Amino acid sequence: MFAAIVLFFAVQQATPLNPNAACANARDKEYCEAILPLGDSVDPHASLAALQDLIKKFGWPGQPKVGDAAYNVVMRVMERASAAPKKAAVARMWRGRVPTQRANEYEQYLDTQGVQKLRAIKDNLGAQMFRRDLGDKSTEFVVISYWPNRAAIHAYAGADIEKVHDLPRDKEFLIDPEKTVRHYDIVLDK
Repeated sequence: MFAAIVLFFAVQQATPLNPNAACANARDKEYCEAILPLGDSVDPHASLAALQDLIKKFGWPGQPKVGDAAYNVVMRVMERASAAPKKAAVARMWRGRVPTQRANEYEQYLDTQGVQKLRAIKDNLGAQMFRRDLGDKSTEFVVISYWPNRAAIHAYAGADIEKVHDLPRDKEFLIDPEKTVRHYDIVLDK
């Protein structure tokens, strides 16, 4: 508790980094300037997600590339995220089938319009997409998303969390769409 109070006062009295000065020695000044604000975030998981997005765009933020100040922010973000793990308590599972001839198209659509948007929802702890050919000219997709509790699911899905929230083009793709989503309590996570 004492450490938290000291940290609070240190942050309150800290001077924000000046991007012009902090990024002066960086090879990639744009990348450096994008990293610096992550050091001010109070949510370590959001900071880590933002850092991962930047890494996808710019590559690994090595010290020569982003400079000392931004590199220190990167290290602090990674330390804070690893020290504050959130555990998923609920898995939400959706299933759908599409004609195999349209499976590649649907996979791309489901990823961009479904899975990526799920991952961006507050309190979402991750999402996975699975695919398998059923051998009857149809392909099944399963999306599992992970949540800290059912209240987090209610916050975005509404009162009836079992109800499927179709994507705009699902009627174009899905064969006999399911009307419910299943929820499972996670009992073993090692």
